[in-house]
Amino acid sequence: MTPDIRKRTRQSVLLAGLTNGTLKYSDGRFETLVPVSAIPSSPIISLAQSSDGKIWLGTRDAGLFYVEHGRVTAVSTGLPSRKINSILVSGTDVWIGTDAGVARWNGTGITNDGVSPALRRASVLAMLKDRQGNLWIGTKTGLMRVSAGGVASLGDLQSKTTVAVNTLFEDREGNLWSGGPRGIERLRDGSFATYGRPEGFPSDRSGPVWVDSEGRTWFAPIDGGLYWLHKGRIGRITQAGLDADVVYSIGGGKDGLWVGRRSGALTHLYSERGTFLAKNYIQSAKPPQNSVYSVYESRGGVVWAGTLNGGLSKVQEGRIAKYSATDGLGSNTVTSILEGADGTMWFGTPDGLRALSSGRWRGYTVKDGLPSDDITCLEQDSQGVIWIGTSEGLAFLGTGEIKTPSRPPEALKGQVSGVAEDRAAWLWVVTSKEVVHVERNKLLSGALADDDLYKYGVEDGLRSVGGINVRSPSLRTHRAGSGYQWTAAFL
Repeated sequence: MTPDIRKRTRQSVLLAGLTNGTLKYSDGRFETLVPVSAIPSSPIISLAQSSDGKIWLGTRDAGLFYVEHGRVTAVSTGLPSRKINSILVSGTDVWIGTDAGVARWNGTGITNDGVSPALRRASVLAMLKDRQGNLWIGTKTGLMRVSAGGVASLGDLQSKTTVAVNTLFEDREGNLWSGGPRGIERLRDGSFATYGRPEGFPSDRSGPVWVDSEGRTWFAPIDGGLYWLHKGRIGRITQAGLDADVVYSIGGGKDGLWVGRRSGALTHLYSERGTFLAKNYIQSAKPPQNSVYSVYESRGGVVWAGTLNGGLSKVQEGRIAKYSATDGLGSNTVTSILEGADGTMWFGTPDGLRALSSGRWRGYTVKDGLPSDDITCLEQDSQGVIWIGTSEGLAFLGTGEIKTPSRPPEALKGQVSGVAEDRAAWLWVVTSKEVVHVERNKLLSGALADDDLYKYGVEDGLRSVGGINVRSPSLRTHRAGSGYQWTAAFL
């Protein structure tokens, strides 16, 4: 057999052999698709199946063929070379990598249209299209990436020198692996960029973070103030005394930001004609009422503000309603707020989790499965599972019952201050000691393997891995262009 094996469907695998021809393995048996005698005597070194059902065969020195309804057709006109090292299917197009460059099958013939001039001359050994739509090309002189921004040559991933790349693979986490004469290397997607005083920021110690609809990243240093970062520029907010107050929490929606403050209660920050304006809410002569520790805007535009020890306020169309421990909240301290997919409002407190639905309250404590009554953060994933961070580990609520992961790794047993889901349905979890990336489904099923969890440290761009803050939110995922950016705040 040649080394080329490709998955054809979820149940089938295509194989090419020196003596057995092209085979399909499905349902426990092999089926011959193309006998050896059907094509010239030349090993098949690349295989692919296009969306129209054609099976494409690339040979070492006899050119390109496709099989349709049992009939073999040779494709030769327009090929840069008769050695077909790699075949990549992208939509209705078939990309063909050869020793003398890349060409494209457009459905009727071979063409150079849509192929970058740099690729027309490259000696291509491998091709891959990642989940963000980037085209990766392994060549005899290194690695190339084709994106909406153009073509970039990356060379060797570690030493930045010229080296051949003859195989490519994207794993479940979105990392790109390349293989060549020097072994395998990983291009990690999502390494951290750290922002602090050396980068011109006001502090190395940050609190809550937020990304608004215009792509601004908002952050609040522990020592006070509110700032934004956008396209390399840093801005400071001075309206409504925000520059002299400590910001505990940030939330928002299409109408701007809601800012929870230590002394100034709740502030609505919004933009009109390029200028930021601010309006304060829930001001009180009593200091506890002015300390808004968590803030959340629900889908209907209702704003919820949880204080340090003055209960919960609901702001709707200018009217304010208040809830306290005696109303069913369970505690006058609210650390985190979340609206569930069904409209239920969830509130984390130091005395357990509370839910408000159709005017009725329900409480959850360690007796209901929580690892601790001290709730630190709440997040709902794309499958409707609510993740609950506590001072003693992670729990989840999926079908009305709170559970903790079976056999949780040590990395997830301590204080959790942030949870977020990325595009690959993995969870980012911020703990008091590190940042953890874990496969959500495996965590839910209790079947985590070694490669289903990654821990990040200073070698990944973090300035430190200790003392991560518990202000809300400490972790956000945000779609930026064709992918995501992850933003975390650390003390």
